[in-house]
Amino acid sequence: MRDLSPEVKTAIEAVCPSVFYFYPDDFENLPAISFYDSGNSGGDNRDLLTPVAFHVDVWTLTVPTLKPLVTSVDAAMRGLGFRRTFSQPVPDPSGYRHQSMIFQGTFNAVDGKLYSR
Repeated sequence: MRDLSPEVKTAIEAVCPSVFYFYPDDFENLPAISFYDSGNSGGDNRDLLTPVAFHVDVWTLTVPTLKPLVTSVDAAMRGLGFRRTFSQPVPDPSGYRHQSMIFQGTFNAVDGKLYSR
């Protein structure tokens, strides 16, 4: 098992400097992106191939701001070797624009790379 959170955070910080683990600390400075490791099923250091998944949420005030950020996050995560397996706008009664995405890949412990199908 390998924690890919630092690489993911660096990649999405290039898209938006306000990046939070799991949930934004506040909504005063939008846009913001939150992320968390939602699936890393490697049990020990003997696992050669480990399925990995990250949940990434984009938060903005307007739809025109949301779409370019979603596209840029998708490109950043694909650049790391992930594939997007889910993307859905989330209705938010607060009025914020919120898009939720899931990215998956397989970490290869032999060469230290992430692969997607």
